[in-house]
Amino acid sequence: YELASKLRADELAEWADAVSDEIGMIQYLLTTAIEPYRSGGRKSLGEWIETATGRHGGDSVESNRILGTYGLKVERADDKEYLAIANQHRGLAELFEGTKWRARPGRAGGWVQSARRIDGHLVPKSPRWLGGGASRCTLVPLARILPKQAAAAGDSGEEL
Repeated sequence: YELASKLRADELAEWADAVSDEIGMIQYLLTTAIEPYRSGGRKSLGEWIETATGRHGGDSVESNRILGTYGLKVERADDKEYLAIANQHRGLAELFEGTKWRARPGRAGGWVQSARRIDGHLVPKSPRWLGGGASRCTLVPLARILPKQAAAAGDSGEEL
């Protein structure tokens, strides 16, 4: 209460709207619109991820191929669905360019630390095939980042 009474109304509103770094990174990623076919059909990465799960119609194999061009892939591990996020990938570097999660030359992208703050993440010991190349990655549970109705049945994780 003491802190709130010392802040101006505009500062208090900004503080209330603040989101954690990992939630901000995921929101940025999921809401980024891409146009993979250059035909005017833009969809958000979140929509492509949902299609890649195979539960909402559409071609899950093609969706995963498209996600791969951005260093992403939907896969199953331990009977749960995860979003694999490459540690280093040109597609992700371009998506995050100009943000606080950008990649620095010769280093893993800034998005990696944020992804690893998400509860239930896994760090596979071996690289995964993502978008034409093998890459180390972080697996983020879809049940933590997608709306409950989009998350797999049986994944009991809570939303972020």
